[in-house]
Amino acid sequence: MNKKLKPRELYTGADERISLEEIRKQHKEILEKIGRVQLKTSKVLQDQEKDIIKFYNDKINGLTQQFKEENLRQQKRHADFRKKEENLLSELEWIKGIAHKIDKENFYLVKRHMELKVEYET
Repeated sequence: MNKKLKPRELYTGADERISLEEIRKQHKEILEKIGRVQLKTSKVLQDQEKDIIKFYNDKINGLTQQFKEENLRQQKRHADFRKKEENLLSELEWIKGIAHKIDKENFYLVKRHMELKVEYET
């Protein structure tokens, strides 16, 4: 069973001859299939990347919108508090004015009372 191999032929275990051309052809087909699989894989990965980027961009946009809305609510609350503060300060000034008038009137009434008391005693 010691046969010499021809340079362009190989023997398999069952003594079948496979030409080098057939092996090259099969090798080329395998490489083409691998190339197609790699292209499909890269397309799938690119699609996944786009989906992930879109998902996180949507999340970021949602959070940004929430922050803007919260900021507007806080600005409105601050404006409401400023308005209430101005109203309270205005009322305080009005009450101070009334208290000042009452103090003046009380001072004059006490003075008048003293004058009348002195007059009554005389």
